[in-house]
Amino acid sequence: MAPDGRIVWWQDDTGSELGHWVAAPFAGGTPEPLIRGVPDSWSMGLSFAGNRVAVGLSGADGYAVFVADREQPARLLIRDKRPIGLGRSDPEGTGGLSSDGRLVCLRFAEHGDITRFALRVLDAETGEAVGGLRDDRGSLDPVAWSPVDPVLAFTSERGPFERPAV
Repeated sequence: MAPDGRIVWWQDDTGSELGHWVAAPFAGGTPEPLIRGVPDSWSMGLSFAGNRVAVGLSGADGYAVFVADREQPARLLIRDKRPIGLGRSDPEGTGGLSSDGRLVCLRFAEHGDITRFALRVLDAETGEAVGGLRDDRGSLDPVAWSPVDPVLAFTSERGPFERPAV
């Protein structure tokens, strides 16, 4: 559910999972694109913070993360041929945008290993990297941002099970 109360879902018209995020009022109504100006793709994450929404997508051109404010068209934050996801892989919707919407956390595999994702935090306005973390022995997965400070909780695969860290 979007912060404004609309119901949000992934709309796939062909069964190929290629589609886009749509939203409609809870009481019913015509679904409209959640974020305008993005191509049909495969979902790589979704996150909300106030009036801001971010989506991670993959398609023929590689991987991309877009950000939009309220009814504004999408802004491309980052694009890469290597795998990028927005926030936590499962369940979608957590660990992407910080509580105030100023930061966005990506999981990425630019080091050539899609089984060991690293984390990168970007400024949601400029796309500039403001932090990152990599563990060559295991994958990192963002979990949630603190509601008061820009502190990110994540999990690490060190040892026989996932362990929390900040």
